[in-house]
Amino acid sequence: MNEPSFVRRMAQYNLWQNRLLHERADAVSEAARRKDLNMCFGSVHNLFSHMLWDDMMVMHALAGTARPKRGTVRSSVLMEADWPGLRAEHEAFAGRICEWAEGVTPLWLAGVTLWRSGTAEREAIRPRSMLVVQLFNHQTHHRGQLHVMLSQLGAKTPHTDLCFLPEPEEAG
Repeated sequence: MNEPSFVRRMAQYNLWQNRLLHERADAVSEAARRKDLNMCFGSVHNLFSHMLWDDMMVMHALAGTARPKRGTVRSSVLMEADWPGLRAEHEAFAGRICEWAEGVTPLWLAGVTLWRSGTAEREAIRPRSMLVVQLFNHQTHHRGQLHVMLSQLGAKTPHTDLCFLPEPEEAG
């Protein structure tokens, strides 16, 4: 399952789902996006911020991209103060993940990477294929939480099924 075509498909899915959730988050007020909903990281804004932070942490290990401005899970909610800036940075980074995925090869996936976990706050050597799964699993985990949070705020939430990811010719 963890082969280059899987990596590319999951990167495209991540970008698609993030765009849909950003649109839904745009439909609620700034106060609603900042409201503490007693869920992971508190608010919709904070959770999007954490997601960007974690994508940046993992991609730093996998692709050598820049580390995030904030260094810990606790500070990950402070990535970008305003919603338009956070949304733009999150979408742009999802696009960078898609670009990176285009170059993934079976040989590269079979390797290992020295990785610094922002959550465990320690370094470890891990198979690249596992870190790729971690990247996409973490995104999906938190998008599920965002789905619930946005529903609680009255936003219409998008379909999340991978099998409905538009094919490139369908996306226009």
